[in-house]
Amino acid sequence: MKKINKIIIAAISAVILALSAMFVPACAASYGIRAEKRTEDSIRLVWEEQEGADGYRVYKYDTAQGKYVTYKTMATASCTITDLSSNTSYRFKIRSLVKDESGKYVKLTESGAVTVKTREKVVSAPKPVAEDKEETISEKKTRLKKELSEAKRELSSAESEVSSCEKKIASYQKTIETKKADPKSNPSEYAEIEKAKEGIEAERRRHDELTNKVSVCRAKVNRLTSQLHSMGVTDI
Repeated sequence: MKKINKIIIAAISAVILALSAMFVPACAASYGIRAEKRTEDSIRLVWEEQEGADGYRVYKYDTAQGKYVTYKTMATASCTITDLSSNTSYRFKIRSLVKDESGKYVKLTESGAVTVKTREKVVSAPKPVAEDKEETISEKKTRLKKELSEAKRELSSAESEVSSCEKKIASYQKTIETKKADPKSNPSEYAEIEKAKEGIEAERRRHDELTNKVSVCRAKVNRLTSQLHSMGVTDI
């Protein structure tokens, strides 16, 4: 009799253990929760729509508080959790909700917990520094000739601007010399003279800047020309 009782107790215990092992997975599986997408700082959860549910509440386990806390309430069966740490495991639960007569959400059912890990942060390897290629004599000649051509264009443009500036100064000066500087007897000509004086000041400042530019460009042309001559280049 005692032997039969032990057999019965052992059988009942085995059944209880089997049911216990099946309970949590079945609960979580009823929602079919899965991570549709994982990045180093976010997880997108999706789950099966629950019959009769008007919405869903996502809970995230807070280690500091030691409990699940509400993350977000969703109208659809999906949610993206952001601002997470890379290569870290997080636990979540989903609760389906239904609206009462006042329009407030009340609990319908709750899933089991699922654990999802974010991806490891990918650190890009630094690009290897390309070794400087030694410039050949031919390549150097070509480069210097190109730089000389550009320097000559800059010099020509600067000299042209200086010439234009000098012409404007001469024109303003002529206006001052030919117009009457009496504001009472001839106010319009007096205004032209004042405007010409302002123009001369502006053009003189511009002339100084352009003159400096011409000097710099000419020095560059001379330097490049000397370099090419020293390398035996004469067709410049």
